[in-house]
Amino acid sequence: MIGGGLVDEGYGGDVDAVLLWWRAGEGVLADALLAAGAVLSEGRFVLLLNPKVGGYGRPEDIDEAVVLTGFHRASAIELRHWHGVLLTKPNRSR
Repeated sequence: MIGGGLVDEGYGGDVDAVLLWWRAGEGVLADALLAAGAVLSEGRFVLLLNPKVGGYGRPEDIDEAVVLTGFHRASAIELRHWHGVLLTKPNRSR
């Protein structure tokens, strides 16, 4: 929550943002995105970070997971040793 502390994956309420570090070989990205979407407050976002070197994963795998889970790419960013993708999800009421 904005103004609140950080929480881990065991938190039971809605959150304003999810910061997700993901490396190839750490499970199924679509599953991680579905879990993130389940706790995400309406109109909020996921920042997905992948290492630039060693385990980045294929961009097409990321694209596929994003589409399968109903997220949309809002923008891409570069953070020193990480690629970042800001993902949004349409409002549930639509």
